Order: sequence, then C-alpha cells, then structure tokens
Amino acid sequence: MESSVSESAFPPSYAFGVGALFFIRYSGADDPAVIERFDLATRAIKPVLPLGVPQRFAVPGLSVSPDGRWFLGAWWEVQSDLMRFENFR
Repeated sequence: MESSVSESAFPPSYAFGVGALFFIRYSGADDPAVIERFDLATRAIKPVLPLGVPQRFAVPGLSVSPDGRWFLGAWWEVQSDLMRFENFR
C-alpha cells in the first residue's frame, strides 16, 4: 500500500542529529524558511533557526554538525533588474 508523506512540491530538507531530526517544513513558496527540530524522545517539534529567506530559495539538502550546533545548507541567490525603455526603435 502506498501513502503520501508530503503534499509539498518541494523535496524535503532534513538531517539527523543526536536524538533529533532537523528539517525545513515547506508550507508555501513565499513563507520564511525555518529549521525545526523534532525530538525523537518526546516527539515535540520546535523552531530552531529562522533563515530569513523565502522557502522557494531553499535548495534541498541540510546537514547538521555532530554536536547539533552548526547547520549547513544552500540557498539560491536571486537578483533582478527591472528596466524601462521608452520610444525604443
């Protein structure tokens, strides 16, 4: 029997630490990305680190140091310039 793990269009980003699973929950492309911690003993979820970028810029993949104090992840950096031309021939 098959069942869906996530309804999100984004692939999951997660990493295992000592006694915990760290992950980024995708709720919407423009919502801020936050690393959360799922405690394996208590099954409690709490936010750990707000990333300050929209979730759509987060690249799948997350790593955590053995002591759980450092995270490594990747994010797209997007810049755009808007230009307006008048009377262009």
